[in-house]
Amino acid sequence: MFSYFFRELRHQTAMSALVSVILGLVLIFAPQTMIAGVLGIVGWVLAAMGVFSLVGVFLYNREDMGALLLGVVQLLLGGWIIRHPYQLTAIAAYIVAGLVLIHAVRDIQYAVDAHRAGAANWMTAAVSGGLTLILAVLVLVNPVGSAMSLISFGGVCLLIDGISDLVMLHRLDKLF
Repeated sequence: MFSYFFRELRHQTAMSALVSVILGLVLIFAPQTMIAGVLGIVGWVLAAMGVFSLVGVFLYNREDMGALLLGVVQLLLGGWIIRHPYQLTAIAAYIVAGLVLIHAVRDIQYAVDAHRAGAANWMTAAVSGGLTLILAVLVLVNPVGSAMSLISFGGVCLLIDGISDLVMLHRLDKLF
């Protein structure tokens, strides 16, 4: 009973590790493919939802302007995402960069206030705020590249996780 359990656990861990390695490599070497693929799926789902909403409005002869408007918006937004996935990536990156920028300014203001108050830890907040400000500017300058870099970093993490699981399985095989 226990040998079956451990054998199944080993197989599941090995499969999970292999998927992590493969996905990690895809994310590292083709982040743009992953962005376009995921957003393409989102676009097609939105477009399909729009079509279904519109078919429902016209098929059942409903005079529901809300459903009609929702269907049109879903269809148009889905189509736009399918045609321009990187623009959506840039928009999302600009939003994140704006939030990071606000946080950086807040950290710098905290550092200035702490310095005026004579606090000893003001320099840590100033360095943190400065680094965060640089990060926000880098994302604002190159939003799509920043998103791809983040995706590639996720790929590196998955690759390391998958390889470490495979090494662990190999070492366990030697023990038993």
